[in-house]
Amino acid sequence: MKVRVVGCGCLNANCCIVETPRDKTIVIDPGAPEILDSLDRADLILLTHAHLDHVLGVNAVAGRFGCPVLVSSKEDMEACLEDFNGYADQSMIDEFRAIRITGFFNDGDEIEGLKVISTPGHTIGSSCFLGEGQIFTGDTIFAHGYGRLDFKTSSASDMLNSLRKLRNLPKGTIIYPGHDGQARIEDVFYF
Repeated sequence: MKVRVVGCGCLNANCCIVETPRDKTIVIDPGAPEILDSLDRADLILLTHAHLDHVLGVNAVAGRFGCPVLVSSKEDMEACLEDFNGYADQSMIDEFRAIRITGFFNDGDEIEGLKVISTPGHTIGSSCFLGEGQIFTGDTIFAHGYGRLDFKTSSASDMLNSLRKLRNLPKGTIIYPGHDGQARIEDVFYF
């Protein structure tokens, strides 16, 4: 799979544009409407979790391309919005509330060549998408750490279990995190 990473939105979240071998374009975590400037098409939107900085471009992308929007069946959308109380202005809140999720995924599902790995911790519905030699981790893990655990549905024990799962990925697996640069799995977990 060919991957382009575009930083966008208020916290410069990484939006991953994935071209599949079956000629599909998957947009992972469209964090702001400006992501449209980087898209010629979109066949599917996948969300690693539903924090504002990862979803504020959903309506723009889905509106232009008419593509489905999928999130974990375990994600608590309202809690994710509450996590940004005091940070989000009314226009962000309105944009978030207008998001229409069209479907859900669960741990182990296969979506266009990506395997869903449920990785709660940052949020209850945090998920990663594993392709061949690559994984899209949202805010579960970064090149130099893991996502915050001080949100409404965060859980340190869940995060620990999620990190244990990811640690077993093959050496050489490229991590595409929700923020900052890419890394290899062995650079994060120090095998």
